[in-house]
Amino acid sequence: MRAYRRDELARVSHGNARLGLKFIILSRCTCRPCFVYLGYLEGDFPEAERAAKEVLALPMFPELTEEEQRRVVESIADFYC
Repeated sequence: MRAYRRDELARVSHGNARLGLKFIILSRCTCRPCFVYLGYLEGDFPEAERAAKEVLALPMFPELTEEEQRRVVESIADFYC
């Protein structure tokens, strides 16, 4: 999910390790050595760069119980309220 104040949300939720929120590290083309020859610069892909700073992965796996899902949702809602 894209999360406003992602880093702060991750720090707050990190105290509850069972939430399992993780950063998704998106590597922009402009930062990868194999694409340097294309000549793209920082700022050429503003939406991708913004997404790389905002995306947070929610826990998602078959064993995730409804109670755990509820706890994740409530934790995020509490943070933003």
